[in-house]
Amino acid sequence: MTITFKHGLICLLVPVLIACSCAKGNSDKKGGDGNKTDYEGKVETYRYYAGLAPSMKFYVTVNGEQQFVYPTSEQHLCAFGCEGKVTVEIDSPSAKITEAIVRPIAKNPDYVLENGKITLKMSPKDRFVVEINGEWDETLLIFANPIDSLKPDKNDPNVIFFEAGKVHSSGIISPEDGQTVYFEGGALVNGRVLCQNKKHVTFAGAGMLNCTPGTERAFTLDTCDSVLVKDLIVLNTSNYGIVFRETDHVLADNVKTYGEASQLTATGVENDSFDLHGCRYITHKHCFSYCHDDTYCIKTRKWTYDRSTTDIVYEDCIGWNIQGGNTFEIGWECGRDVTNVTYKDIYSVHTSVHSGSVAYMNGGSTIHQADGGVISNISYENVYLEDIFRFGLYFIVRENKGPSVSIGNDAVWSPGAIKNVKMKNVHLAYMPPCGNCAKGLDKDHSVEVEIDGLYIGDKRITSLSDANFSVGPYAKVTLK
Repeated sequence: MTITFKHGLICLLVPVLIACSCAKGNSDKKGGDGNKTDYEGKVETYRYYAGLAPSMKFYVTVNGEQQFVYPTSEQHLCAFGCEGKVTVEIDSPSAKITEAIVRPIAKNPDYVLENGKITLKMSPKDRFVVEINGEWDETLLIFANPIDSLKPDKNDPNVIFFEAGKVHSSGIISPEDGQTVYFEGGALVNGRVLCQNKKHVTFAGAGMLNCTPGTERAFTLDTCDSVLVKDLIVLNTSNYGIVFRETDHVLADNVKTYGEASQLTATGVENDSFDLHGCRYITHKHCFSYCHDDTYCIKTRKWTYDRSTTDIVYEDCIGWNIQGGNTFEIGWECGRDVTNVTYKDIYSVHTSVHSGSVAYMNGGSTIHQADGGVISNISYENVYLEDIFRFGLYFIVRENKGPSVSIGNDAVWSPGAIKNVKMKNVHLAYMPPCGNCAKGLDKDHSVEVEIDGLYIGDKRITSLSDANFSVGPYAKVTLK
């Protein structure tokens, strides 16, 4: 599949964004100390299996040490460990780099493009998308992990350890209560995680869990409690990347998911990246998600799962939904209540180039409710939507026209409502092609949203009409 940065709407709508970004990248000096070579930080270079073919698109060094770049049919991935700030140099053996954009732009990445080479400063838990020569069908996704000072003993019987420098065929990974599964940086593990009814389990390490190709979900926590997931890269294609189901008390820290186009659908979608189904007390920090459908998604009623959701946090999370879906989404299947969801410092670098009609209601930050639950007490602070192909913000309650899921005999439900949604400092890089939208169904199934600080480009918007914000019946949007 080839997807290039030539979409008609974008060519018309974002010349200023591109020009500003390229000006940063092409300048002789872009802030900081981009082309110093007296490296101040410490780097950990991961050891991969020697038989793995490296990318022919990108050549990467960190503090002068060559890094392995993992190629896929879409993007290219590079991960390393570091302590303090390090200097990353990016070259392309296959084409001279004449322009570059490093995203999220809102994070103000410290880089220069000089003599066909990008020099980029990175620190632990930095995650960037590096686009070259006006394209984003073959970008570099580059991840700086903290150096793991608490690596477990591989001989500990309570540890499932996947060593670096090897390709492992694991099958299904199912740890027991209290166990640690460790993916050492540089390990490539072909298999999937299925953890059911377990407590106090840890999944750690900067290696890659590879469920590609495959039709199963790559990483599933099912009715678990007290779980830590950190530093891991999860690869999938035809199904979900990571899904937590009726699971409580999870910290997902510095976790990266990457989902290529699904082989099971004509559009390539239906491979959500990071889903919650009926979960409680879940925190996502410093995560990155790429897929062809919803990247970060909350549901309450789905298949055999049917449970309210509360106390969910997304902090410093980056998403890219390439074909359809939404970047930060609550819905559609929310037959039970969703309460107390916090989004802080969230970034959508690209959102939805689906070829279908606008009825898909794809957007960067969205709440779609067609089931019976009430979605309430949802807060957003510092939202950055950079490259929007359809809607920016979309909040809707609508009647469920048919069974999206089936639990017992309850196949169709009356709709719910969206209440007490508060947003602060929402930044859209440009006017979304389809604008922004809020719609209720009737007085008992309505939408309430308050926005304190809505920006399009550098301009603070003071009226809904200036934001092309369509407010339908039984919806109230207050703009401060």
